[in-house]
Amino acid sequence: MRELCSPVLVVSSPAHNVMTAEPGGKPRLSRILCCADFSINSERALKYAISLAEEYGAELTMFQVVEGAAGLTAGAGIMAASTEPLDKLISDNQRKHLNVRTAVRRGKPYEEIVGYAKEVQAHLGVMTARGDALDRGSTTYRVIRSGPGPVLAIYT
Repeated sequence: MRELCSPVLVVSSPAHNVMTAEPGGKPRLSRILCCADFSINSERALKYAISLAEEYGAELTMFQVVEGAAGLTAGAGIMAASTEPLDKLISDNQRKHLNVRTAVRRGKPYEEIVGYAKEVQAHLGVMTARGDALDRGSTTYRVIRSGPGPVLAIYT
């Protein structure tokens, strides 16, 4: 998996009934969590998340974790400064046919991603995975191991 150049869907074990099938065998996805870090790589993950949200009519939550927010001391300041760029990732045209939410948390990225995914009962997480994504200390690895559901890792 370390050398793949294509997305990988990782379903943790034991998998809960997040991806229960609808009649006809199509998985049911109604809540997708897309983790954004504003890198060029995360743009690829966003494209996959948007495509899936459109196909399944799912709610798409754009999520960012602010780590070590120097200069932003008030929680409201962090939220305002981080939410606006997240909102701009989705065009007005895309918003016409997508149900989009944004959420920002402050803390350790993997802990906040896992916690928020559990809180909103996300059916699928979408995030970028760099070449070292399976290293035990990486955010992607920790989310895959600790998260409540499947993760679509977009390798870059």
